[in-house]
Amino acid sequence: QQIAGAEQAALNFKIGHMAMEAFVNADEKRVTVGDAVYTAEKEGLYVLVYNAENRAVLTEKYYEVADVDTTFYGLRNSPIAYLEHAASDDYITVIGVCQDAMKCLPAAVNEQLVKMGLLPLDGADFNRPYLAILDGTKVVYNRYGDYKSEISVSQSVDGVDVTAVSCTIDKQCNFYSQIGGFELKTGNRGLVIHVYSKSRGCAVSSVRFNFMAVNYVTGKNYSKITSLRELIASAKQDGCEVYIAYSPALTPKGLSKDLATILTESGFTKFSKKKAFVGAIDAEGNVQQNVNKSQASLQLERSGVPVVFTAKAKINRIRVNGVRYQSAKPGLFVLIYSPEHSTVLAERLFESN
Repeated sequence: QQIAGAEQAALNFKIGHMAMEAFVNADEKRVTVGDAVYTAEKEGLYVLVYNAENRAVLTEKYYEVADVDTTFYGLRNSPIAYLEHAASDDYITVIGVCQDAMKCLPAAVNEQLVKMGLLPLDGADFNRPYLAILDGTKVVYNRYGDYKSEISVSQSVDGVDVTAVSCTIDKQCNFYSQIGGFELKTGNRGLVIHVYSKSRGCAVSSVRFNFMAVNYVTGKNYSKITSLRELIASAKQDGCEVYIAYSPALTPKGLSKDLATILTESGFTKFSKKKAFVGAIDAEGNVQQNVNKSQASLQLERSGVPVVFTAKAKINRIRVNGVRYQSAKPGLFVLIYSPEHSTVLAERLFESN
């Protein structure tokens, strides 16, 4: 079944006994399955796959309209290879940072950016926006913005008008570009790359690399793992370390019994729901931990990278190589760190029951 409309379209139907609705207009794309509403949060084509036999949604997928270059599409999980492929005389490439993506940028990706003649992002203040434009391998624009600000540029690149905006003001910031009349917008945290082909006269690819959620070496998306036990096991399997901070003052009702049991069984034997706790476990299962009634702290060093833990009063904080990761919300604060890539791969919060 299908329907089209100039400004909006709506389709009501049934699969078996399950009532369905699909709706789209200029501001919203959603699919309703029974009482559950699935809303598209990205631009482009939104696809939802539903299993009628099990009465369950199997997956949600997004296909961006700029993806007309199949080579780029095949490199969407390989940030370095993607950047290398974009270094062609035919391409105008716009690169930016959405929100605080700089604080989890892998060292190898930073080295590739520097190799391309761009400013190093590793160690930069992650509250400053970044924006770069390349004409093939020639760097046309390459700047940081001010602390928690917006940076923008408009200029002609080889006869093609280019406008771009990057922002780190808050979590609602988007990265926007208009290249040769083609508008591209990418939301959420990440290193964002938009590519325009001069020979085709159109945008050919748009990608967002979210290093805080995805391990691009294994292709694993840590943000999709909902179980703490599975998260710890997956991290150890990937050769990563798990860092934890917990303040009982933030969670007056305490953590659920299941979360406490998982921590204890994972090797965090000093954990107590009524005390401040910090700890780390590496891929071999070696545990370092500290517990105190109201404030707990711990200092480690991983291949020359200092890691400082603090759990106190109304804050859980972990500093990795000087970069601060913290949460003031109830629950268990967890980081996944890759020593091999010298980067934080995931930042998670497990709420109390």
